[in-house]
Amino acid sequence: MEGRGPAPIKALTPRLRPPESDPPRLGVIALATDLTFERDAARLIGWDEATVHVARIPFENPTTPDSLRAMGPRIAAAAGLLVPGADLAAVAFACTAASVTIRNAVVRAAIAEVRPEVPVLTPSSAGVAALRALGARRIALLTPYLAETTAPMVGFFEAAGFSVVRVGCFGLADDRDMARLDHDSLIEAAVTLDGPDVEA
Repeated sequence: MEGRGPAPIKALTPRLRPPESDPPRLGVIALATDLTFERDAARLIGWDEATVHVARIPFENPTTPDSLRAMGPRIAAAAGLLVPGADLAAVAFACTAASVTIRNAVVRAAIAEVRPEVPVLTPSSAGVAALRALGARRIALLTPYLAETTAPMVGFFEAAGFSVVRVGCFGLADDRDMARLDHDSLIEAAVTLDGPDVEA
């Protein structure tokens, strides 16, 4: 109606849940070019089990040891973008090859600069833990990477006490192509690397 002023703003009393009622919060540092992480996380982690917060770290293809190493100095800054002021149950660095190339200890130290005392996970350290839990010592390794990027991963698992019996790689340089690998082709490739001398 003409001549009527704006509606008054009523101050309401908010009712908040206590912070301890929140599900655990998991922080993840994913490559800027990663096309799969959010979808995979949604499939693996129930909405009532944990909340996943993702920060992207600058990365430029190709996926070579040199380009992966270039991310090292950027890890702390990416970790600092993970919900500042909110507690995190853990922080994961979501690149297998980079965690090997940069080294897990360096990744953990960089994240600890901004998230001290928060557990840090990487795919390569999780792989070692899983193989040890299975009691597997002789393994086959399949990667989507170039041979030059796969070679350090062989050395990583051997240094961790495993015997890498067979190795295969798809020779891809662009992680956006890796995201489009046909599922059946992954299984078929894994079968070609399997054998009676392989435990995992």
